[in-house]
Amino acid sequence: FPLRDVRCISYGPCQTPTLWFCVQRHKQIQSFVREPYWEVTLQGDFGDGRGPLEFSLKSGNVTDERMLREISNVLRGTRQ
Repeated sequence: FPLRDVRCISYGPCQTPTLWFCVQRHKQIQSFVREPYWEVTLQGDFGDGRGPLEFSLKSGNVTDERMLREISNVLRGTRQ
């Protein structure tokens, strides 16, 4: 619908903070930088019929490749 008086656009007390949140979120999204990460999961089986076991890191994903290699070496028993 056409606005009759385009000299003044009024924003109410709810629209202004909501608009601010939207602008802040947009800025966060625009400044996001992708970072490589790895998910470390250890799978094993006791072989006695209890089924497979799966372990994962409590801290979540690994973003440091050096740390990933260290975890891999420890799990393989080839600590350097």
